[in-house]
Amino acid sequence: MAGSILGDKSALAAHSAAAARTLKSLLEESLSRQEALRGYHERTIAQASRSRYQIMVAFCVTFIVLALVWVYDLARGLRLFNEALKGLDGDPTLIVPVRRHDEIGRMAETLRQASIRSKDMRDAMIRQDRLASMGHLAGGVAHEINNPLTGVIGQADLLIEKLPKGDLNRRHAERIVIAAARCQKIVRDLLGFARQRKQERALSDVRSALTSVLELVNADLEKASIVVTQAHSAQLPLVDCDLDAIAEVFLNLIINAKDAMPQGGQLTISSKAEDGWVKITFADTGHGIPEESLGRLFEAFYTTKPVGKGTGLGLSVSHGIVRAHSGDIIARNNQTGGGATLIVLLPAYANG
Repeated sequence: MAGSILGDKSALAAHSAAAARTLKSLLEESLSRQEALRGYHERTIAQASRSRYQIMVAFCVTFIVLALVWVYDLARGLRLFNEALKGLDGDPTLIVPVRRHDEIGRMAETLRQASIRSKDMRDAMIRQDRLASMGHLAGGVAHEINNPLTGVIGQADLLIEKLPKGDLNRRHAERIVIAAARCQKIVRDLLGFARQRKQERALSDVRSALTSVLELVNADLEKASIVVTQAHSAQLPLVDCDLDAIAEVFLNLIINAKDAMPQGGQLTISSKAEDGWVKITFADTGHGIPEESLGRLFEAFYTTKPVGKGTGLGLSVSHGIVRAHSGDIIARNNQTGGGATLIVLLPAYANG
């Protein structure tokens, strides 16, 4: 009995010891897991801290780069504005066109275009002042020359009538008349340039002026072997104009076309209505206009003709007459076939 009890106690002690060892093992494993979990947590926190630091550094670098790009872009925009502002005092055509398409670029380009328009207006005002001064001078000189010149021609005509044909003095008198007549034409051009004649406007069909001018010069054109071709619109609006002055314009343009075709050629005259304008076109097959002369063609006393062949006033007077009618004259060389084209634009009458 006592031995059985002792055996049971020994077994119970053995079980208790095993249970204690198992419990100790579990406790140690739990502690180990807690340590591992704590280490993982600490590593996660450290990694998160490093990630936040890296994100902050990346954000700061990105912000600095963007700020530098913005400052550089702003500096370029300010340079564009500065160049455009300089164009107001200098030559804006030397400024390179703006190639950026943002708001700064659009504003800078607008300012550049405004500078160009401002320069054009200044140049136009300077030209007008010069032309006005030259006109006053030309008008005064022409009036002073015209009267004695008329007397010279009259006296020379009387000599021609009194002297027999073949007389040497008669030929001298005829040369005087020819030279004086040329001087008289120059005087008329000067008076036209000075615009001394008052305009008398009325609603007119400009084709009637063309018809009268062509009748006047038709013999000279035929003699110069120039064929005239006409193409007119059936319904051409009326123009509020001085028909005699417009006829003078047409005459000057036709004579210039004739002089540009010394070996003969073709002159095409057409008229039509276009975008509120009456457009009259004179296209010849002559030698054309030198490129360097296109911009100066309507300047007073500028001519591409040889010395003694032109005064340089015909186109200037014509341009002045057309501009006085709120119109314009455009000159250009033909793309094919040679020659030049001059286009007269006159405002069509609204109810014409």
